Amino acid sequence: PPGAFLPSAERYGLSIKLDEWVVTNLLKSLFLHESFNAGGRHYWVNLSGASVGDPKFCQKLLNLMKDSPLPPGMVNFEITETAVIRSVNEAARLISALKEMGCAFAFDDFGSGLSSFGYLKKLKVDYLKIDGMFVRDIVSDKTDRIFVKSIIDIAHTLNIKAIAEFVEDDEILEVIRSLGADYVQ
Repeated sequence: PPGAFLPSAERYGLSIKLDEWVVTNLLKSLFLHESFNAGGRHYWVNLSGASVGDPKFCQKLLNLMKDSPLPPGMVNFEITETAVIRSVNEAARLISALKEMGCAFAFDDFGSGLSSFGYLKKLKVDYLKIDGMFVRDIVSDKTDRIFVKSIIDIAHTLNIKAIAEFVEDDEILEVIRSLGADYVQ
């Protein structure tokens, strides 16, 4: 699982190379399989904080996406709140440039940091993924329910789709649906 190798990749400065490899190979694979009806599907790539803050990586990513013959919006991106904390301005520039190319963005693990709502004003994301720590106990924890409902309401006010992470059973799904989430994971 990603949690087993990503911390090591970050610790040893390999996350930028890993992100570049993932994007490059995904684009190649999708192009090769486009004739097998890969179109119409959407693919999401998580970008590390190091990558989002690295101007060389950002330019390479923009070039890869610009040169890709794939339809706009087929490949999209997720960034975590911790990635944004490292470089808010760089993240905003990257998001803006990729959105102009038709890519969508998700703000992953939303709510896990103290400044989450402040970032929504600067970053024009399309999706907001509610951190699973608020969702796991939502059936029994009224406070989590209030947090999740607030996040969903704010997302909708800003025309952002809300995705609830860690929806692991029908009870959680029922509560999440009643709160108005757009998607679950």
